[in-house]
Amino acid sequence: MHSTMFGGGWADVYDTYLSPYKYKGGEMRIIRETYRPTKILDGHIKVQTLANFDAGYLENRGGEAHEWFGGFRYSFNWLYGTSTSICNNQLQLMAGTGVSGYLGGIYNTRNGNNPAQGKADVMINLTGKIDYAFNVWNKQCHVNYQFIIPLVGVAFSPNFGQSYYEAFSLGNYDHNVVFAWLGNKPSMQHSLIVSFPVAKNIVCVGYYGEFLQSTWNNLRYHQYSNDILIGWKKYFTL
Repeated sequence: MHSTMFGGGWADVYDTYLSPYKYKGGEMRIIRETYRPTKILDGHIKVQTLANFDAGYLENRGGEAHEWFGGFRYSFNWLYGTSTSICNNQLQLMAGTGVSGYLGGIYNTRNGNNPAQGKADVMINLTGKIDYAFNVWNKQCHVNYQFIIPLVGVAFSPNFGQSYYEAFSLGNYDHNVVFAWLGNKPSMQHSLIVSFPVAKNIVCVGYYGEFLQSTWNNLRYHQYSNDILIGWKKYFTL
């Protein structure tokens, strides 16, 4: 299965390296998913990849300062699935683990010194997925919910008061590669998608929420995103 979804919504970003204030505004998002079965464990193991891009334009409470932000996350997940029948409809439950990598950043138009903050991490994740298939007027529809929680990994971060000139040009390392785990990076991504056939196409409509947080190197960060998505998906037989 391949799906492509486009959407947009609202973002709340707080990064104390750039500003002591929250910035809020609109964002856009593109998500590309592939999902396929394997022959492992009699076909119970499924493989999923997710390419997730987002970007937005924000302003502070007074409206006199602005930020641009954006990033790309690629995830590779292994899911163990089992299915059961409920009132002649199929319910599939899946759980597993995966790995993801992220690269992005924030640019503050108000700052003359250190106007930007880079974001990068590699994480091992816990993921779960529920898919409910049902018929409407003899057409099969799906309701799908999935969550992804980062468990452990490594991330890049400048230290409090450290400039990027010091870190990269002068080579003054100051705990810039940090150990990330649930205690200092409590984060979550989740989505609720409804798909249904329209003519010869399968249309997808849904919600995507991303709640990213970190506290390290005496810096605090969060990005809370809530987006509405619309797109399509296709099934292929190999």
